Amino acid sequence: MDTNQWSVAERNLADDERELARRNLDEAGVLSDVPAGVLKQVIWKGLDSLSSKQLAVYENQIRLSLVEKCGGPCNNFVPTGVDKCHNCSLEY
Repeated sequence: MDTNQWSVAERNLADDERELARRNLDEAGVLSDVPAGVLKQVIWKGLDSLSSKQLAVYENQIRLSLVEKCGGPCNNFVPTGVDKCHNCSLEY
């Protein structure tokens, strides 16, 4: 069982959240050439299109970058590029 909180948070992303995080990470331009190319391929062709070497790059250099800590007072994770979780975004 995976107990790394970042890995668990990434695995718990809904498909649409994961897609949003991939696009946000791509737009941020923070990845070096090889991971950036792998990410673009995943966005356009899906994970199944990756070779075993590309999949290793995705797993080791991209996957855990798809989540980040919420910018609010909680300890929740959000998709990369999203400032706050739903609860912290509510205004009363």
